[in-house]
Amino acid sequence: MIHALRLAFHQLRRQPRFALLTVLVMGLAIAAATTVFTVVDSVVLQPLPYSEPDRLVALWDYNTEKGLSQEPMSPVNFMDHRELDVFADAAAWWRPAVNLVDPGMEPTRVETIETSANLFEVLGVRPQVGIGFPEDGPFHSSDQSVAVISDRLWRTRYGADTGIVGKPLMFNGAAYEIVGVMPAGFHFPDEVDVWQRLRWDLTQHSRYAHFMEGVARLAPDVTLAAAQAATDGLAARLGTDHADSNAGWSMRLVPLLHDQLGYYRPALLVLFGAVGLLLVIGVLNVSTLLYTRSLAREREIAVRVSMGASPFQLLRQLLAEALVLAAGGAAVGLAVAAIALPLLGRFVTTEVPR
Repeated sequence: MIHALRLAFHQLRRQPRFALLTVLVMGLAIAAATTVFTVVDSVVLQPLPYSEPDRLVALWDYNTEKGLSQEPMSPVNFMDHRELDVFADAAAWWRPAVNLVDPGMEPTRVETIETSANLFEVLGVRPQVGIGFPEDGPFHSSDQSVAVISDRLWRTRYGADTGIVGKPLMFNGAAYEIVGVMPAGFHFPDEVDVWQRLRWDLTQHSRYAHFMEGVARLAPDVTLAAAQAATDGLAARLGTDHADSNAGWSMRLVPLLHDQLGYYRPALLVLFGAVGLLLVIGVLNVSTLLYTRSLAREREIAVRVSMGASPFQLLRQLLAEALVLAAGGAAVGLAVAAIALPLLGRFVTTEVPR
């Protein structure tokens, strides 16, 4: 086989245009497929970095009569649904507008949610620094102003100060004690840098107000369909008991990965199908080039047969040449993909999740 590969290099050096064209066609097709597959794998195929992510669902209200398909929840309705035994637990949050003010530093607006204390426990993620919100603690705490910050904020604004835990930070003029720093890359639910602990009782609000978002973990052995049926039943009862505020409202459970991807999931899959077709076209073009070349080599092959070359030796030689071309195409494709991926992140203005 080593002899066959050496001969293959010699044969292809005698026809550099054919070799270059074949490698470029294959390389560009491989580059497109590799680049898009890397994006699809990272965004769509890889599981979320949480404990048992397939059991996490996003919670949204909807009202078909009003044409509302995905609305935030009423806090009171959320608390009713949280009591269903189809959920191991559920967390909820809302989005206050927060300005971060530090002495001697420029004030800045930070993406913040005020969340129930069990959010990190529901997701199965713990802070890398500090203890965060206490596990199995109360759902809300009116007398404890504490917050957890992201690794990004910790590093960019506070220089990765390991003594950050216990220090006060001023949010909208109110002091919050920092109790933890989340791991790098954690920004749930979306580009959040500060998680404030919920300070008020969700049950003491209005069923008319829809402004809370939520996530739930399904109980063991409970399917998504079973959980959806249970929430539908509760929504029907609430619609009867509180007709003024709840008539026509129901809750939709969406697998968390699907919820975070939104329309990007089908769009990326369509794009992946398109580059898959491009790869097939590239392979067919290379096959045509090889077939055309083989027709021009009939005399060479006939001479080899007359000199005693066996069919196996001929096949091995052709495979060696194909292997050399394939390796060259793969090398070009991977090199182009390595260049293209950082450019995608730099020049694509759309904020693709994950």
